[in-house]
Amino acid sequence: MEIIKDIINTVINNFDFAYVIIVNIFTYILIKSIDTLNKEKDVPTWQKRIILFISIICISFMYYINGYDNNIKLLNSSILAPIAWSWLLKPICKKFNIDYKDVSKYLD
Repeated sequence: MEIIKDIINTVINNFDFAYVIIVNIFTYILIKSIDTLNKEKDVPTWQKRIILFISIICISFMYYINGYDNNIKLLNSSILAPIAWSWLLKPICKKFNIDYKDVSKYLD
């Protein structure tokens, strides 16, 4: 049982979960803005990935200029961010009808 606690603590200590959430929210806002400007045309997957990459760079830079010095944790969290979106946050958004296209119906 002690081994499981050690594994869980190691995993928790190697990720910055606030960073993951901030990157996902910032990416969502940027993609939603582009989606609103595109009207009926969908935002292509390649464009969403570029927006994610830009979000990671921007948020990482903000962390860096504020004195955050654990680059390995940021790298791990940057890898976790799209996985957390795909497996956790996006299904929750779809369940509550707040995915990109679903929200557009209410904003028009």
